[in-house]
Amino acid sequence: MSQGESSGRVECPDCGEYINVGAAGAKALDKIHRGKKSCSDNQKRRNAKRNQPSLMSMFAKQPKAKPTVPLVKAPPPIQPRKATSGPSTSRQSPTSPFSSSQPRREGTDNGPTGISILDTLRARIQALSDAIPEATSDDELAAFCGDPPGGIIVNDPLEAWEIWDPPLNTLLQRSPNDLQMLVKRGQYGIRNLYHVFRHVAVDLRVDVGLLEGKINRVIDAIDAPMMPEGADNRMDIPLDIPGPIDVDALPSRETTPIPTSSSHAYKYVELNRACPGVTIDIPEGQSAHSMYPFGLHDKFGDPWDYSVRRGVMSVFAPTCRVLRKNETICPGCSDLHADGRFSGIQNRINNGVHENTGLAYHGIASLQTLTRRKQGQIRALRLQKLNDTRKLAGKQVALDAHKEWMMAIGSGKVERVDKLVKVGLRRGAGVKGLLKLYDRAARGVYRPRSYTEEDDYRALLMWRLGGTRVATIAHRALDMPSVDVVRRRTLVPPIHPSPYFPAAPEIRENVVASFAAIKALLEMHKVVHQVIMLDELKVESRLRWYCRNNFILGVCREHGSRVCLEFKTKEEVHGLIDAVAENKVHIASEATVGAIGLLSRVPRLYNAHPVLISASCKKETGTQHAKLIAALVDASKDTTIRTVSIASDGEARRGTALVQLTFKHPLNETSPIYPHVGRLPLMNLEVGDDDVTCDKDYKHVIKRFRNLLLRESGTVVHGVHITLSVIRSHLAHNNISMNRINDLLKPDDRQDVKLSYDLLREIWLLPEALPTDTPTFTAARKSLRTLGSLFRHILLPYVCIDLTLSEQLVHLSAAAHTVLALWIEDGVKTRLMPSQLYIDLMIMVKNTYFCVAKVKVDDPKGGFWIILLGTDRLEILFGIVRTMVGNDANLDVLQLGDRITSATEVSAIFAKYPHWDKPPRRLNLPMLSKDELLIPGSVDHLTPSTWRGNVDVENVVLLTCWNSGRRLAEDNPHLKAVLARLLPGANILRPFAVEMVKSKRTDIDDTIDDSETARDNSLDPTLEDAVGEEEAGASEEKSLSPLFEFDGKQVYKARYLKEALSQFREAPNSRDRLKRVASVPRYAIKQDSYIPPAELTETSEDANLTDSTCTVKYQLLHLTGTSDDEAEGQYDWKWSMKRGETYSVPGRLVHPYSPAVSTRTPGKPTWVFESPVLRALGMSMLDDLAMQDSALLPEVDPTPVFPYLLGGKACFVCENDGKEREIVSAAEYKCTHCQPPVPLPKKDGPRTIEHAAAHQLFDSQIDRAQEPCGLCLRPAGVFDWKKSTCANQVNFSYARAAASTDSSPCSNVPVRCPECNDVKAPAVWSYNMLAHLKRRHPHVDFEAYEDKYKIDDFEYDMLKNVWANRHKKQKKRKSKKKIATLLISEAHSSRLA
Repeated sequence: MSQGESSGRVECPDCGEYINVGAAGAKALDKIHRGKKSCSDNQKRRNAKRNQPSLMSMFAKQPKAKPTVPLVKAPPPIQPRKATSGPSTSRQSPTSPFSSSQPRREGTDNGPTGISILDTLRARIQALSDAIPEATSDDELAAFCGDPPGGIIVNDPLEAWEIWDPPLNTLLQRSPNDLQMLVKRGQYGIRNLYHVFRHVAVDLRVDVGLLEGKINRVIDAIDAPMMPEGADNRMDIPLDIPGPIDVDALPSRETTPIPTSSSHAYKYVELNRACPGVTIDIPEGQSAHSMYPFGLHDKFGDPWDYSVRRGVMSVFAPTCRVLRKNETICPGCSDLHADGRFSGIQNRINNGVHENTGLAYHGIASLQTLTRRKQGQIRALRLQKLNDTRKLAGKQVALDAHKEWMMAIGSGKVERVDKLVKVGLRRGAGVKGLLKLYDRAARGVYRPRSYTEEDDYRALLMWRLGGTRVATIAHRALDMPSVDVVRRRTLVPPIHPSPYFPAAPEIRENVVASFAAIKALLEMHKVVHQVIMLDELKVESRLRWYCRNNFILGVCREHGSRVCLEFKTKEEVHGLIDAVAENKVHIASEATVGAIGLLSRVPRLYNAHPVLISASCKKETGTQHAKLIAALVDASKDTTIRTVSIASDGEARRGTALVQLTFKHPLNETSPIYPHVGRLPLMNLEVGDDDVTCDKDYKHVIKRFRNLLLRESGTVVHGVHITLSVIRSHLAHNNISMNRINDLLKPDDRQDVKLSYDLLREIWLLPEALPTDTPTFTAARKSLRTLGSLFRHILLPYVCIDLTLSEQLVHLSAAAHTVLALWIEDGVKTRLMPSQLYIDLMIMVKNTYFCVAKVKVDDPKGGFWIILLGTDRLEILFGIVRTMVGNDANLDVLQLGDRITSATEVSAIFAKYPHWDKPPRRLNLPMLSKDELLIPGSVDHLTPSTWRGNVDVENVVLLTCWNSGRRLAEDNPHLKAVLARLLPGANILRPFAVEMVKSKRTDIDDTIDDSETARDNSLDPTLEDAVGEEEAGASEEKSLSPLFEFDGKQVYKARYLKEALSQFREAPNSRDRLKRVASVPRYAIKQDSYIPPAELTETSEDANLTDSTCTVKYQLLHLTGTSDDEAEGQYDWKWSMKRGETYSVPGRLVHPYSPAVSTRTPGKPTWVFESPVLRALGMSMLDDLAMQDSALLPEVDPTPVFPYLLGGKACFVCENDGKEREIVSAAEYKCTHCQPPVPLPKKDGPRTIEHAAAHQLFDSQIDRAQEPCGLCLRPAGVFDWKKSTCANQVNFSYARAAASTDSSPCSNVPVRCPECNDVKAPAVWSYNMLAHLKRRHPHVDFEAYEDKYKIDDFEYDMLKNVWANRHKKQKKRKSKKKIATLLISEAHSSRLA
């Protein structure tokens, strides 16, 4: 049996540990240990130690050898002495505690022998005499107090002996006398040592045999007698000891008994005792061999010696000696604590050594760490270099590929590279993959088809704005989606024009179509309110067949019900022709467009949604128009959104209709909005069904206020008459340049919104007059500043994007109260402004307050943007429509329907991508900040998304806003006094407590610009029909056949309709916008000059043609083109042997020419002409013409023989870069007293006299005392027809001109003065008779001749209307005599000369 087995422990062959198996022997090892977790854990620890080769491995403990049978018999070990009960006079030397015995493993059984020795120690401690002193907390054994003793916690019992053995050796490895010094009573005394022994033996299960020697030494120290006082227990030891004493190497110390008194026992005294040196603290888990910097001894010598015993390292001073009495350490070693080198070593051992410290200061462990780190860094740097080299090589390849990619993109061989890249990246391709894709695309074998929403919208814009041709070009050139793809992705279904008077079901279909694309958005954003917008658009008078419902479009809704408009057979067409010829129905000249505008801040929603397109002949009454609007309002209910207002631009017929619909009854007190608006002082409360109100477009109102300032009659404010000259002088006084003033007061364009804003703003910026200014100037400045305040209150709510909704309402209230006070001040009324402008402004303010009240009721947490009111969104839609057709081009009803649909789609796209659009500058208002500074326009139209002020209605109190606005207006003392004198029952629309809106108004609103935005079609109708057929054929929605059977043949309906109605087609209008608005034909003989070869018949005697007094008469020669048989060389024209009329002109206008004579026909010689020569003559004559000669040119009506025709086209028109237009324009009679000049009818004398008479009566610039001429208004005194030099002299019927009628109210004619006795005395104009009498015959009784000069009230009122409307373009009556369409032959124009 082996030694292990005899003790009950067996070594495990797997993990190498000794396992306690008891009496069962090795057989129980497999059952209780092998394969268990403890066995596997021990194996892992052993393998881990083996697999960590390092520099420290040479210092590591070697595995314990297995017990072997010794070959030489060792002497028996010295056994510890058995304790005896009584004192002994001689004792053997105690066994050294530093035994090489190994601790027992886990499971060691400390039998009765081990426990008995602990009990013996306890009994000795308990029997201590009271004479022994009591220990204090400063004693050495006090450190072992506590549980566990000394606070040392042992987690692994296997390590218990290694942990506790060093401190116990340090404590007990001393002389018996020193051990005797430890024996003290109390809690800090020797009992703590007992607790340590018991804790190690019992709790930590360390074999008591290992502790037996230490326990016996303690027992001996307790039992030893005390040494007498003064005895010396040491021998003198020389101090020159060369080094530390190795205690283990000393021979066994002999003790000599020293006799004492008989009453004392012998006490063993140690003869010498070595110094323990200074212990170096080594951190737990570390070794002194690895932590101590041994290299320092080579660098600094040997400042001390060192030794390591059982893991404890001590250093000794070179002067170390044997300890003397009461010394625990020699002085030399004690001084080591003050050595900075020693403290530095201890500090570095405890806290670690900085890696940059010299290597000599590092221990073995630190050097190992540095070495491993350096080796790791070297390996990492080597690998990094290798990796960097490989990466750089790869990067170089990638850079080459990217350079190749950039060169490929720069070649421009592939469009839409971004789409190609997106496709490649989606496939996971790198730059090489992208290069392959690009190469395939460049070779035309691959085209990326990944289109985004923006691509679809761009292509849709191209198609809608430019047509199929432009969209196809964009597809082929820019690789955008094709027309077929885009057509399938349209957003808005077609909006159908109404062939008859629109009915509510028909409008509902358009409502559903217009809102189909945004239905989900409406539900998402919970839109609760909408407005209805109405406006007219000029259309070409033309009938078209509509392929979607088989109806004929273009007939007026007023009378269309009299005929059948469904195209099934030719009979419907001929019936329509007969009705048009008999004037029973009319071809429409304009179309009414109705749209719904949602009150929402979502860009996709706030654009106009058209739902009504209806043609009109403009003969509809207000009541009939009210039915149309009512049908529209009824159909709009299908959106399930409440209609809060109906907006218009101020058209008179619609104004009457809106009054009938929105001024039905006062607001009911039970209405939910009554608490908000019913208590507003001076507010008009008349509403329609569902409390609907009418509205006026704010931009039109702003433009009309500018026109108010530009009108000749001016305006009256505070009794001061403000005219253009007054405004001009005050602007100049404010340091505004004359060029700027002329631009602001330019009357040419009355539709320019930006110009209107600029003028009104300059007025409100005028400062107060200076004390040195004249009284009249000061009064005028005060009036202008009042006007400026009004303009500011009107403009700021719509242009200052920082205003809150409450501040906007305050400004509108101030504007309403200011206008109300100015209107009733001194009864000025229409002298302030036309009544219609006053009403429109008040309606605009009233509607804004009512709309805010409705939002507060229906959506208390919502917002409201007043810039969404009015018809501005519909105007934007019209602008898109005109852009689609092209500049200077018109459209018919069918085209309007198609383009309204397209414009709706375009408007929705622009709302989503506003940065794509650039609307016209003249239609936009600028943006101001709250301090009224101009904000650079980042957008062109003011929209809810650009508004920065708080527009939440929950913060608005309407009564407070209304009253605050009144207080602003009352800051002007004049206005405050006027408002205080209002009559009972007065409100903003009843300023004198008398009905104003519903009553008939006699004044004329000269602030409205009636110029139509007519646009003429530039395409030939046949081409347009062909285009329409092509697009209809491509449409998926087409279900009706474009053909019908006629005489057994299939004929296109559109083409047949065009041919059948050709007799009603008028000549196309001029391409010039102003002439087109005036319905001037594009080709009319009166608009061009032609060269007429003529025969001179008479000249003044002895006169040269260049003399100013020379007059010639000539007779026209009729020319015809030569046939191929008659052509002689270059002569392509000949005289037809016929002559025309004779005319008289100044000789300087005649150019002599000697043509060649042809005798081709025997006996009938004739003149022949060359086209190049005739063209050159025409150019030469046109160049020689002066502007003043234009009135001397004869006018002729077109005949079959003049102008000369070739192939149905007029030849030899004289034109040169527009000069011919200037000549023709200069030939017109114009009134130079009007600004701008007003054309006068050249052949209508009564109209010319009528216009001049209006100047005499109402123009303050005309001095009637000077007896102005009744035709040209120059001071003439008397009138002699034969000797007159009047520039406007014209023939007229005296009887007709002298009678005042409805059609010709003026009776100003030359009459003979009854006081001038000379029969040959010149006549006097009747309007000048009173001035003539006062000037020439002051002695007569003027009242006696009152019948000669007095003007009755009828004539006066009629001429006042003429004066007010002089700048308006008169609607021309359709002449029964059709103007022949005249096509110009470009090959024979003088421009080619």
